[in-house]
Amino acid sequence: MIDVAGEPRLAAPTYRAELRRLQTELVKLQEWVRRERQRVVVVFEGRDAAGKGGAING
Repeated sequence: MIDVAGEPRLAAPTYRAELRRLQTELVKLQEWVRRERQRVVVVFEGRDAAGKGGAING
């Protein structure tokens, strides 16, 4: 587990770029899983109202 309480916040453009990069990686993983007929577990961790549900649904 990583303690990020003391970490500085990302600037909005940096955050959006990193989010896009990670979303792309997740799509690549999804395509690989379907192509190779494998299984994967994705764990969403975060505080209440951290956006987990939106990430899962959208």
